Amino acid sequence: MYELSLADGDGTYIRERGKLSRYKLLILDDFGKVTMNEQEKSILFDLIDDRVGTLSTIVVGQRPCNDWHAFIDDPIIADAILDRLSRKRYHIKLRDESMRRSDATFDSL
Repeated sequence: MYELSLADGDGTYIRERGKLSRYKLLILDDFGKVTMNEQEKSILFDLIDDRVGTLSTIVVGQRPCNDWHAFIDDPIIADAILDRLSRKRYHIKLRDESMRRSDATFDSL
């Protein structure tokens, strides 16, 4: 998002966005970890919209889907993004403890 925001400022946004649209699979990891500004929300919509129905996108994050409207904090963009992501989707919700947490040992500290 940061790099695309910079590209938007220097006039290379369309070219950089086009590069991402050539990948068959785009993985958005740690989604919802940090707040997005208005420009980043618009960029996220553009990325998802470019891919809908033709390319695959995986969104990974700790934030539950029913909290995305509050996180995106723009009902129009949130609805548009969720509408596009909801088509032909698989939702996998993990319920156990994090593997990182279970592998961590604090005894040696």
